[in-house]
Amino acid sequence: MWNQISFGVVLVIVAAGLFWHQRLANQQWDVAAGSLPESLRRDERQFLQVRRRRRLLTSVMIGLVGIVIAFGVLIRSERIALYFWCSILFLTLNIIILGLVDHMGTRRHLHAVFAAQRRVTDQMRRELEAEVAALREKSTSPPASPPSST
Repeated sequence: MWNQISFGVVLVIVAAGLFWHQRLANQQWDVAAGSLPESLRRDERQFLQVRRRRRLLTSVMIGLVGIVIAFGVLIRSERIALYFWCSILFLTLNIIILGLVDHMGTRRHLHAVFAAQRRVTDQMRRELEAEVAALREKSTSPPASPPSST
């Protein structure tokens, strides 16, 4: 009985911590976003808003599971206990699915960011290599001979 109550309380505390951490991360992003270009800021903001909703929903669901588990000690009917544990299982599966969706969304976003960064780096590398080649060609070409005075 006490194990069930204490586990529920721990889940509620974890959910509150996750909620608080997400709120602080959002505030830090809002401060850092001021230095980004408008197009990047818009794309990043859209991605972060979707991720924020997913993570806040996950935090709320973890807290809900904790509350339900803590109050589960009051259940005496077997039929209600069956519904109770099925609802906990359903919420837990939803939390797992949201976690997987968050992981895949973040991974896809990071792949896109890294690909864009790679394109910029490759373009800069090509420009620098062309400039180095032009400088080498200029330095290896024979010096212009002075006009002969005959």
